[in-house]
Amino acid sequence: LATKTPEVLHPLLRSLGSKPIPVSTSEEAAGYAQSVIQMATKKILVRNRDALRSALAMLNHETHSAEHLKVQQDLVALEAKIRELP
Repeated sequence: LATKTPEVLHPLLRSLGSKPIPVSTSEEAAGYAQSVIQMATKKILVRNRDALRSALAMLNHETHSAEHLKVQQDLVALEAKIRELP
């Protein structure tokens, strides 16, 4: 699992390894771990989206048009990633 997850989530994976999980088979364990990773990934992306929204709100689109456009494009791309998640 560690090779398939963002490095920022590795501490979460290690902490999950030290706690009992509510499953009885290895297939259930894999599904449980995947759902935890998906939820954590979505939380990170939503946090990043909120930061971009905040940055966009603080930019004057008339005086910083190039930077405003870049942040807006990054925000659209991030929103697409969030929508792709299950």
